Amino acid sequence: MLENFIQIGLQVLVLFLLMAVGLIAAKMGFLTKEVCSKMTDFVLYFVAPALIIVSFQLDFNRELLAGLGITALLALVIQILNILLAKVLVRHQDKSKECVMQFGAIFSNCGFMGLPLDQALFGNEGVFYGAAYIAVFNVLSWSYGIILMNKGQSNYHLSLKKVFINPGTVGVFIALIFFLASITLPQPIYKTLEYVGSLNTPMPMFIIGASMLGMSLTQLVCQWKIYLPIILRLVIIPVLAIIIMIIFHVDPLIAGVVLIGASAPTAALTSMFAVKFDKDTEISVNMVALCTLFSVVTMPLLIAFLQTILA
Repeated sequence: MLENFIQIGLQVLVLFLLMAVGLIAAKMGFLTKEVCSKMTDFVLYFVAPALIIVSFQLDFNRELLAGLGITALLALVIQILNILLAKVLVRHQDKSKECVMQFGAIFSNCGFMGLPLDQALFGNEGVFYGAAYIAVFNVLSWSYGIILMNKGQSNYHLSLKKVFINPGTVGVFIALIFFLASITLPQPIYKTLEYVGSLNTPMPMFIIGASMLGMSLTQLVCQWKIYLPIILRLVIIPVLAIIIMIIFHVDPLIAGVVLIGASAPTAALTSMFAVKFDKDTEISVNMVALCTLFSVVTMPLLIAFLQTILA
């Protein structure tokens, strides 16, 4: 287990060093809020879909398709568990804070932090299965997530178009069609998408690092109310996911990918939705930052533990 922990810990450490680069760049004035906003859109609309399409350029076989379905089913089960536990355990007298804390406990950074780790540990096949987890995340975050963050407001209507047609799901749908139809991209197009997709590791980390500018570590660690949702996100849910996957003897690669998604820190989307729906933005930023810092320890431990058990 120690060897697995060190290997995974080093991969996670690289991600945090990239975040440090983003923080330094923000301090030097290169990564302003406006720049980070545009970079986020670029990652969502171009980089992540390109990486997913490239990862789906595999020879079609029923085993891969079955694995994709198993990953999606596990992601759905875990997300439903997240929703139920957050609804029961995460409470606050201020409903603006409560819905943000519940959202942060439910939805993980499975795209920004998950995909880079999937690629680092499992290669394109890891990204292939990771895309299924992200598709479930996108559908639920743009449906239940919007309902949750929209509590008490009557000026927003849930759009089925946004639930199923968003940057995360469109890339998966296109890639899945190519996979099912055994469509091989011409080499120039494949290489172009491969180069664009390779930005999926550094750019999200730069953005997360830049978002931490001006935060006081003392202020962060004193936010006692957010510790329960953080423990739920980083420990309780991943442990339950491990138990489920051990019981059902899930393939080690699929189990590793699912655990990465389940154990990733609070989604950056928490802060974006807090701003969009006029909720408590300070607690959302604090939760994303503190959860991300703690995940440098929890993620390697949990993934190494799972790999040791399934070895």
